[in-house]
Amino acid sequence: MGRPRARRRMIELFKGTYTGVSVRHLPGGKTVRLLERIILPDGTTIPAGFICDLDSVARELGPLYTWLKGRTVLGAIVHDYCYRHHRPRKQSDQLFKQVMAWEQVRRRYRLPIYWAVRGFGWFFVYE
Repeated sequence: MGRPRARRRMIELFKGTYTGVSVRHLPGGKTVRLLERIILPDGTTIPAGFICDLDSVARELGPLYTWLKGRTVLGAIVHDYCYRHHRPRKQSDQLFKQVMAWEQVRRRYRLPIYWAVRGFGWFFVYE
């Protein structure tokens, strides 16, 4: 047996190259638990252990759902955290777009995801 891999303890947004985020899928498959801290540009920390549903793309969108689902993990975590902690919606959505760019989500996916969030995110704000 090999040595266990050392885990990062945090991700600082926009510092260095993005190399992935560690999450654990929870029973039922609809939510994940964050396994490392994320430091937002304003110094706010998303704690390890934060639970979210990643992306809440409506299944009613059919093929569009399949095309967009799962394209961003870090962006979805940051966005869920911002909404849950009552950050201004426009600021949260803009940060979401910036994080997706840092994650290297292709523009052809990033922009439709961003505009879907801008168009329909109000439905999920502060629930």
